[in-house]
Amino acid sequence: MVEKRKVSMLKISVWLTLGGALFAFGPLLLALLLGGLSGDFESAFNEGDGFGAFIWLMIVTLPLGAIIALVGLVLLVVSLIRRTREPRP
Repeated sequence: MVEKRKVSMLKISVWLTLGGALFAFGPLLLALLLGGLSGDFESAFNEGDGFGAFIWLMIVTLPLGAIIALVGLVLLVVSLIRRTREPRP
């Protein structure tokens, strides 16, 4: 039971780290993806008639995603330290 909990804590911390990074840079990725799909890559950075307005969402998502990723990294380090310190049979 304890081993299963440690593995799940490791998985949760990895998913938090990756999810936080994806959430932080999601608007940029969305603008680049939609700009590439529209055929005009420069529209990804044009706020007037393109998808550049999505990048303004990073004002909110970048700090929140960084906090989520940082929490995930701290949990990852703690779970790895606990895993290496426990005696193995």
